[in-house]
Amino acid sequence: MNYHQRIKELCPFNIQCKDEVCNFLHPRCLAGVCIWCLQNNKEKCDGTLLNLSNKELRSYLQQQKINGVFAMNLCKKQNQCEDKQNCRFLHRKWAEGICIQDIIDECSNTETCQLQHVSWELVKKEAYAQFNIHNTNPESIENTGNHKLPDNLCIQYLTGVCEFYTSCSKIHVDWECLKNSSYTDIRDTRRKSCLFEQSTSIMVQSEKFTRSDVANAYFDKIYTNQIKKMVQKAQVIDVLFIIDITGSMQRWLTSAKSNIHKIIEEFQTQIDKKKNIVRTAIVAYRDFGDEDNMLYREFTSDTKIIFEFLNQLQAKGGGDDPEDVIGALEKGFRLNISKDVESVLCTFLICDNPCHGPYHENLQDEHFDKVKKGDLEKIMQKYFNLKKFNFFTCYKITDATDLMFNKMQTTFPTLKITVSTPDDFKQQVIFSLQQSLKQSETKTSNTQQTQRIRANFSKSKPFEMSNSLLKDNNIDYWKNFQKQQEQNSVEGETLLIINKNQEILPEKDRGQLCQIFKLFDVVLNRNLVLKLPYYIIESYNKQKELSQKENEDYQLFIKKRYISLLIAQQLADSFRQKTQSIEGAPPIFYVSPIIYELQTPFMGVTKLFAETYIDLPNFCEWKKYTNNTKYADQDEYYYTSFSHYSYEATQGKLIITDLQGKNNILSDPSIHTIDEEIREMLGYDETDFKENGVLLFFQQQHRYCHNFCKKLNLKPFQDCQELSSNSNNIIEINKSISWGCDDVVYVICQVCGEFQDLKYDDYLKKHSCTCDNCLEDKEPILLTCICCRKQFKCFYNQEVKVGKIPSKCDQCISKCVKGNLECVYCSCYCESRVNNKQVGDDKIAICNEGVRFLNALKCSKCNQLYNYEVQITADDYKISVYVCKNCKQLK
Repeated sequence: MNYHQRIKELCPFNIQCKDEVCNFLHPRCLAGVCIWCLQNNKEKCDGTLLNLSNKELRSYLQQQKINGVFAMNLCKKQNQCEDKQNCRFLHRKWAEGICIQDIIDECSNTETCQLQHVSWELVKKEAYAQFNIHNTNPESIENTGNHKLPDNLCIQYLTGVCEFYTSCSKIHVDWECLKNSSYTDIRDTRRKSCLFEQSTSIMVQSEKFTRSDVANAYFDKIYTNQIKKMVQKAQVIDVLFIIDITGSMQRWLTSAKSNIHKIIEEFQTQIDKKKNIVRTAIVAYRDFGDEDNMLYREFTSDTKIIFEFLNQLQAKGGGDDPEDVIGALEKGFRLNISKDVESVLCTFLICDNPCHGPYHENLQDEHFDKVKKGDLEKIMQKYFNLKKFNFFTCYKITDATDLMFNKMQTTFPTLKITVSTPDDFKQQVIFSLQQSLKQSETKTSNTQQTQRIRANFSKSKPFEMSNSLLKDNNIDYWKNFQKQQEQNSVEGETLLIINKNQEILPEKDRGQLCQIFKLFDVVLNRNLVLKLPYYIIESYNKQKELSQKENEDYQLFIKKRYISLLIAQQLADSFRQKTQSIEGAPPIFYVSPIIYELQTPFMGVTKLFAETYIDLPNFCEWKKYTNNTKYADQDEYYYTSFSHYSYEATQGKLIITDLQGKNNILSDPSIHTIDEEIREMLGYDETDFKENGVLLFFQQQHRYCHNFCKKLNLKPFQDCQELSSNSNNIIEINKSISWGCDDVVYVICQVCGEFQDLKYDDYLKKHSCTCDNCLEDKEPILLTCICCRKQFKCFYNQEVKVGKIPSKCDQCISKCVKGNLECVYCSCYCESRVNNKQVGDDKIAICNEGVRFLNALKCSKCNQLYNYEVQITADDYKISVYVCKNCKQLK
């Protein structure tokens, strides 16, 4: 066993290798060892495996085995491991309840550890007694060569040293599986039928993947059960590390790489996972002018993603003494910090030099003028005001940061300054996290006013500017709309925190049909408002059930509100694209709608309609620019040009009226339509006046076309009154333009849906509605497609905010269609995995996994390998039964 001399020949994925034709070595005795590190590719290590040197590996391989297994091969979680199918370590019955860490190295929590701390020798004695087969064991067979096992068993695999995990011709089976076996029922542990999806551990059904299948793959494979934990949560704990990665921080960066994921994992073992979810984010910064001076990874509960990001970082750059600390603080502030008022934020700043400007003494500062007095205090004030449970720790490495840290404390009084070294970094952070959580738990909050409900959500991804409606004026508007909605659909699980008290609104802002409740979506990290019709609340208060008609009306209410907002969103997106070069045109946005299916009723109903809470400053009052009949605010008459545009953009099928909201962020649109299919989709809404609504708009509300209409080449309505361009009315309405260069507009990011405020002039120049955070997301991570099983790139920082991380690559989404070529056994229809195979006189579609399974299948009578002379029935395939032609004839 000289694998330490054959490092280059080892497969980095070892026992979890999915490559059917991999020619590298896959010895089980190296399970749990990071091959990347042995091959000096440490940047590819995900931090979950043992990082051993060649010398350490030789030492481990000289230790004693138990049933062909070294202690280093065993998963420390054993029966508590949540993903055994994909775990790179081994799991054995005789190792359950044993502290593996104590055997390999030394348990650091002997006082609180609930596992058994026993010697490896004692474990071996009990394992041999429990799995005694023919009075022998793999170690005895390896030493003497004597055994009574069948010749078709791979003895080298039993002892853990078989090199050819994928291509060995003999049967691979764990020693423990031979207990009480007659040997005739032994199954090769590698041979799995295609009825089981190996890469994601999802059983592939004979029907097409439903969205719930995709969601489950997303939960288990990509998000590492983040959502499943979140839906049980009582508190989100956000942990933000802001790290200086200039050249002088090499030792600290090394410590961060090796400790941060351990810190989070250890902290998670000390908290109630049913009540808390820990998310981690990283901001790594250098200085002005440095290459990659600001890198980050959004909040996630997947420590592997954080570790992969950290491993890519290098300590370099820096130039003069101060660094861009303020830029890093601003980046951290803009991350997707939980908006739940009960959540906890713990921020750790690790740096050896202060920021530029008047925040240091006698340091060489080439960018002193870039930072003004008070800049640091302003950003720290923002942090301090951000959350109720807010903890900030600065790690003092040198005296150079003293002045900066003291200035930070003036606006963040509870900020803690800690003297630390890389060696005690881990324990200090864990202690700070523990103290922060304890302090947050001691503060009381009025949780009786909220109700927490698990739910499934349905929403649409924000439209991209490239999805403009008017690419082709000949396309059918409604078919185009429905197609885009299907492509942009997002579904998933979440937890809602709903304020049980109704919102008290000024009388002029109260709706005639609905009552408003605020809610918070934990997974999407969004503040929303849900709208319930008054008759729902009345029935609930009177403790009576809804009538059938009320139930039907409520379902139509949800459908109408949801579809109306999606239509308005799409048309507003197209309108902005067409008018962004027209000075003074209103940058109209509509809030995003969401439908929730509740597991527990709220106000007697299990289905809710909600929309984004327009969280703008208090001075932005709710305003009604038009209604759904005759009224239009003459001071802001230009808004009617959007309604006119909606009519032409949809080829006269509908018109959007009743424009209202805060500033340029609108909600509650009213739609008049003459199209019966659209009317049916909108639930035959009583506010839809059909042709009469269109006439009212053009004859009363929008009697005169605004300049914007003319610049958009919108045609005057046939019955609309036309006046000469020097008419007093025309002159007056064109004076209504109020959007000036210095006016503040509010923009909804088309990627993550977050609000941002811009000067109108900057909005016109930007030609994009994507926020700075999403624009800066230029570092994709690699995910595994559940269809073709190949890796593809995903911009994680963006997708995590949208609520949907893709489970398939773009190629599979576009090319793999059910019905084209499907495996006869598992119904897989991946274009790259399913091929026609000659079976007898016919060509049969079989996936790669099915072919591999059939290649290893033997006749139950004569033990001959399957030769594709006859097709195996689906029932026989399912139970792995095959009888060859010759044996059938002998019957």
